[in-house]
Amino acid sequence: MRTPNLPDSDFAPHGPLDVYATSITAADVAAMESFLAARLDEVGARYQATAPETRIAQSLYETAGFQFDQLKDTLTSSPDRETLRERLNIWNGLVHALQPWRGTPGHDGERWRLMTWADETTAVQARRRSAQRQGTT
Repeated sequence: MRTPNLPDSDFAPHGPLDVYATSITAADVAAMESFLAARLDEVGARYQATAPETRIAQSLYETAGFQFDQLKDTLTSSPDRETLRERLNIWNGLVHALQPWRGTPGHDGERWRLMTWADETTAVQARRRSAQRQGTT
């Protein structure tokens, strides 16, 4: 994709390494959805339905809405490793999508951070492999 002429919003910050995709809840998803819906409502109230700004907001709504639905589908009580990996990737995509609003009222910058690991087991295994490669086991 061609890089659009938009201001750089920087990369979303990483959260603590001991916060895993297993910690994502339905309340987290609902908070993100509510925040984005409020921002999109602001656009809808300000511009006509056929304005380019409204169309861009509609595109974001459709794209993010699909991702929110996918994320909710991963919130099962006993997710397998693949489901947790999917949850992690979708979460991180949504965190990136909300990055331009970081620092604005309602944006939960402490919670809405990138996650590195799906669960504690994956993190421990990765650290163990790294130590083995470095010969510090």
